[in-house]
Amino acid sequence: MKTFKTFFFSLLTMSLLVSCVKDSLDEDPLIPDNGEGAITAIEDLIIPNGFEFQTERSVNLNINDAQNGTRYVVLVNGNQVANKLIVQGEISASLNIPATTSKLTLLRRTARSLEEISISANGSTISYNYSN
Repeated sequence: MKTFKTFFFSLLTMSLLVSCVKDSLDEDPLIPDNGEGAITAIEDLIIPNGFEFQTERSVNLNINDAQNGTRYVVLVNGNQVANKLIVQGEISASLNIPATTSKLTLLRRTARSLEEISISANGSTISYNYSN
């Protein structure tokens, strides 16, 4: 039993010593290589054509609903971004939403019901027509 313990602790000690060795002394994982050497200035970054440095975008939301007094709550990823009441059958709102958003959730609330509606959020104008 004493031989087994000695062997086990020797093996454990060797594995700890081996795992503490740096993999490479020449490479720095925090400095990426673009094929021509390390990137040292912002001008060295290769940015694809069409890339925009935006985290949000502005969209126009148009909702048509014949039932007056209907309230629409607009959600993006579960967070409320607008709360609008329809008085004359139509509402429009300008919203700032995350640039990666592809769907909006509308909560349609009347005096008697609550509906959850998912609509596409592609483009700068989003339209929704409610029909019963």
